[in-house]
Amino acid sequence: MNAAVAACLGSTFLYWSGIIIAVGIAAGFLLTYSLYTAHSGRGSGLWVMLFFTLLIGVPASRLVHFYFNREQYAGLVSALTDYSGGSFWLPAALLAMIPAAFLVCALHFPGTAGEMLDAAAPGTALAVAMIRFSALFGTSCRSMIVVSTPFFQTYPFADAVLDARGNAVYHFASFFIMALLMLVVMLGMLIFYFRHHADRMAVPCSCFWFCTAQWSWCLTPRGRIPPISTSVFCSS
Repeated sequence: MNAAVAACLGSTFLYWSGIIIAVGIAAGFLLTYSLYTAHSGRGSGLWVMLFFTLLIGVPASRLVHFYFNREQYAGLVSALTDYSGGSFWLPAALLAMIPAAFLVCALHFPGTAGEMLDAAAPGTALAVAMIRFSALFGTSCRSMIVVSTPFFQTYPFADAVLDARGNAVYHFASFFIMALLMLVVMLGMLIFYFRHHADRMAVPCSCFWFCTAQWSWCLTPRGRIPPISTSVFCSS
């Protein structure tokens, strides 16, 4: 069995990358929930915020990816209705938390949008780190930079990718560096949250550091933020 496959259920394959992403999202939400309930109030609004984030973020991230990669889809309707292929643009999905938080407040749930977004900042960074680590079981999120020095042909610097002839070529492991950066961002956001959560400092700081870490990808020759493919979860 392929090392990337965690389980085979008949003709359906469950991938390790999908499991890691699911665990990362759950861990991020659990961290957000624990911070919010410990410092702000009841967490019922966070469940609604999660629902709205998915409701807004999934089609929004899909639309952005469709706009820049139209050759991967039969059309706009197909991109929004058929999720068996294609990818998502992660930053668009995360930005959906902002309108989701305000929608929760409009429905008169306890707490404010600022309190929810502040509590969500560290958890979001943790989830993104796990999502990037999931690329360990794939070939996405590698830079076009080739690492030729043997000493650096290992994590966190490089990862082997097979070329057309089946030879291992070591590319800069952008996903690994981005994951480590997001873990540092998470720790920084936790410090900001515990010191300044009453001053609403976590949201602007998290936006700055998240954008810095994510858009650092653009400094490599690949030149764009890596999407999250739907094939990392399961296939049949």
